[in-house]
Amino acid sequence: MIQPIYMLILIILMVIIGGVVFQAWRHKKKVRRFLRDGFGKAPTKGYTDKLESISEYWKACAKQLPEYRAVDDITWNDLELDLIFDALNTTYSSVGSEVLYSRLHRIDSPDLEELIQAIKADEELRIDIAYYLHGLAKNDYNHASDFLFDPSSQKMAGFKPWQGLLPLVGLAVMPFSFGAGLILTMFSLAFNQWTRSRVNLRVEHGIDAVRYIANAIHFGGKLANVTETDLPDYADQLRQIIAPLKKIPSRLPVRMDPNNPLSGLLMYFNYAILLDFYQYNHALSVLIKHPKAMHQLWEKIGDAEIALVIASMDQRLPTVKPTFHEQHSIMAEDIVHPLIENAVPNPVDFSRSTLVSGSNASGKSTYVKAIAISAITAQNLGRSFAKSFSLHRGRVFTSMAIRDNIYQGDSYFVAEIKSLKRMINASLESKPIYLFIDEILKGTNTIERIASSHAMLNFFHQQKVPVIAATHDIELTELQADDMTNIHFREQVSQKEITFDYQIKQGATQTTNAINLLKYYDFPSNLTDQASQMARDFKQTRSWSRQ
Repeated sequence: MIQPIYMLILIILMVIIGGVVFQAWRHKKKVRRFLRDGFGKAPTKGYTDKLESISEYWKACAKQLPEYRAVDDITWNDLELDLIFDALNTTYSSVGSEVLYSRLHRIDSPDLEELIQAIKADEELRIDIAYYLHGLAKNDYNHASDFLFDPSSQKMAGFKPWQGLLPLVGLAVMPFSFGAGLILTMFSLAFNQWTRSRVNLRVEHGIDAVRYIANAIHFGGKLANVTETDLPDYADQLRQIIAPLKKIPSRLPVRMDPNNPLSGLLMYFNYAILLDFYQYNHALSVLIKHPKAMHQLWEKIGDAEIALVIASMDQRLPTVKPTFHEQHSIMAEDIVHPLIENAVPNPVDFSRSTLVSGSNASGKSTYVKAIAISAITAQNLGRSFAKSFSLHRGRVFTSMAIRDNIYQGDSYFVAEIKSLKRMINASLESKPIYLFIDEILKGTNTIERIASSHAMLNFFHQQKVPVIAATHDIELTELQADDMTNIHFREQVSQKEITFDYQIKQGATQTTNAINLLKYYDFPSNLTDQASQMARDFKQTRSWSRQ
């Protein structure tokens, strides 16, 4: 007969186990509800990936990537692609955010349509995939990128695997020779702590990185399991990548956790025998033997994350899967800028170089940026922000958000010249490119600006490089009429207000609004009257006269 005390202990254990199981079930249910409800919605503001951290993965990849397959820094900054990334970033793990950020920098990413359509067709599959990516979680500054292409550079100096065994040997000797065993144990513990003090600062980030890599391997295996029925090719590829990495322990020594009373004991044990150092060296040896495996793992897990991002994006934004054609051109219907709510859609006929003219704030710069952004995302995400979008693959260059560069000592005009010079250099190469320019050479005087702009646009025309340029200069639209298509935006002016419809019109602009804006903001009437008269006289005589 079972004693009452044992029965009580058994009941307590059953209650504890039942409570743990119930809490795990409730947590899983809560997470899955969160994943279900969040699909198709914009990224939450509660957590924002730190760009300084996630950009490390792209920087490591960029060193291995030919320059012509990447979006350059000027274009990235001109188009504010950091903001585009933030607007699209519904990833659940640091792996996902790192790979998404990297893919947005490229123009040759893999086709994920099979993954995307499977996720859209099966909600439970989508939630299963998202659940394990959520389990992998965000971990800023995980330093995993340090191990991407040259893991041997992360070798630990000053530690030998046998050091961890010395305290255990000392304990084993104690029953036979207590004094010798005690001396060996105390000496080895002191020696190990001295080693940790010397080595720890150098490898602390590496241990954190290996811990996150181990988690990626663990959850990558879970992903393979949940996708094997609906996405067998994806699951097989993931398993093949993981296979040589399975020797890396799935759980490295724990950190101190105030909610786990055992974590402190485990930490002391780890400090005594340097278990984390040993496991770090072991994991590093696996990565050195298979130097491509970790990069492949990141990319393959990233595929699942980006497929979820695109499926969610398709539900909340006006997106389309682009088509690719042979002609060096871009054609689109109802294109919009993805960062502008309730944006007015416009057509795109970039079958020849185009000048976009119009007044201030009429929408021409936003229109040019919208085309450039969709030309990039068409090639790296397989989506554009339009009703239809078709293009020939090619690298995108912009010259738009020019500013003084204090650090390099460049004035506005010098910075602009350098930006345009890289376009000239790219146009002399044989690879297809698209050029997008906002207010060409606006950093200099009117006469030289128009003369140089005309000569530069002629150069691009002779090189058969398509250009879209936004301009205020009516003279430039006249000079380029034979070689470029003229389109414009127009405003409606009344005594009370200036309104814009943000709709593209054919032909060059015939209106200006700078003086009307001065009137609208109540500048002195004698000032605006003088400006209006001078402008009218110039249009008639093509020369300036003092009033």
